[in-house]
Amino acid sequence: MFIGGDPFRVPAVYGGLVPLQLESGGWYPDGGVWSLVGTLAAPLDIEFGARCARIVRASSGAVRAVELDGGGRIACDAVVWNGDPYAVERALGRRRERRGRSRLARPSMSCLLFYFGFARRLPRLAHHHLWVGGELRPFVSWATARRSARRPRIARGRRRRPPAIAMYVHAPARSDPSVAPPGGDALAVLVPVPNLGAAARCGYSIGELREQVLAALERISGLSDLREWLEVEEVFTPFDFRDRYDAYAGNAFALEPTLFGSGWFRRHNRDRRVPGLYHVGAGAHPGAGIPGVLLGARLTARLLTADLRQRGLLGPTGAGKNAAEGARQ
Repeated sequence: MFIGGDPFRVPAVYGGLVPLQLESGGWYPDGGVWSLVGTLAAPLDIEFGARCARIVRASSGAVRAVELDGGGRIACDAVVWNGDPYAVERALGRRRERRGRSRLARPSMSCLLFYFGFARRLPRLAHHHLWVGGELRPFVSWATARRSARRPRIARGRRRRPPAIAMYVHAPARSDPSVAPPGGDALAVLVPVPNLGAAARCGYSIGELREQVLAALERISGLSDLREWLEVEEVFTPFDFRDRYDAYAGNAFALEPTLFGSGWFRRHNRDRRVPGLYHVGAGAHPGAGIPGVLLGARLTARLLTADLRQRGLLGPTGAGKNAAEGARQ
């Protein structure tokens, strides 16, 4: 469920993730995921706030440049797209949004992310905590909203209210005290919700779900005065996914991992229609989640390096003549 799919409908192959996780264990980078991001970004020249407006192609169809919203232009021989798999179609100047390699692929659900800072350590919480507040199937059915986000049917006066929530709680201070002040606590809470295309018929309010989250944390921790210890609070919504990352319908996990949104049916790491265009991220092969995204990035890097060397644009040491990584979202 926390890679964007309905656990009652995803292909059985995803069940293989459970024994892999149990046998290999979980890995936590010191300082949190941000330290991993910082390590990967250290050797790069990053220009922030440079949203891709258009991928420019030559008459042959190959990538030639990236035009930015602010009017800038970056000449390049290769573009690695890390944005939403739907948004790349607009960047290429196509009117129809091609979701994956199958028209049956659909955008995933979204989520609410609550970030809480408490002035005391919450008891009875492990580093990873999964809370299911009621029967799981009705909540999953509500969050995934079943019908396509492109053309939702909205029945007037009939809105599916959220049932008892399920949520994932991340309490990293159990393993890494540096992420919270001494004696305090830092939590990240993920609650699956419908994407914006389905939200009109699956009505909910952020305040309503926040109350469910805090009530669940009170029950988990046994602290009836939990709210009095709350000092810092931020929330990330489907609108943030849409506005900050250009995610179609505010989805949080790119493609829903159905049969036609998995494996071969996802964006291939090397785009076969546009020479010089490559894909990484949750919407590309092999799929969502940090391990899947990093594995996909390694595959893309190998393909890109081999292609540039074959074209004489990259020497044995990795120094490129005019190779660039663009299309930052």
